Amino acid sequence: MSITFTQYRGDFNDVSHVWDYVERYVEIIDGGFYSKPYRGYRIQLDANHRDRFYIHPETGILCASEKVPRKQKLKQEQTDIVIIDNYHQYQKLNEIWYLITFEDFPPPPTHYVTDVVKGIIHRSAAMYRGRRIYAVRIQQCNKKEI
Repeated sequence: MSITFTQYRGDFNDVSHVWDYVERYVEIIDGGFYSKPYRGYRIQLDANHRDRFYIHPETGILCASEKVPRKQKLKQEQTDIVIIDNYHQYQKLNEIWYLITFEDFPPPPTHYVTDVVKGIIHRSAAMYRGRRIYAVRIQQCNKKEI
């Protein structure tokens, strides 16, 4: 079922609560759908864990955002991660090993940061082993480092 909202976007007083579940301002970047920047941050629509809908920026059609299941995103074999210390680890991503450097999440009022592995993340997604950290640097490893 497709519903076109292009001509009606501004006048929905009787269904205003529906807009809590619909992202109206969307951009397509490298084939992915992102909310337009709010306070300088874009959020990838399939990264959201709530059921979400969006208005397609080219067609004006109401679409359901694709969701990547949490377990699939978080599932990574232990052999693909080698922890060095609290702020460094080796990770195998797409069959290539990287040294990843982490930092503590900045204190409020900062709610979003750019994680070099995951993209823009909310502070709630930055929890790792009881600490709020995010990846700030990624460096591909050569054969000697592996």
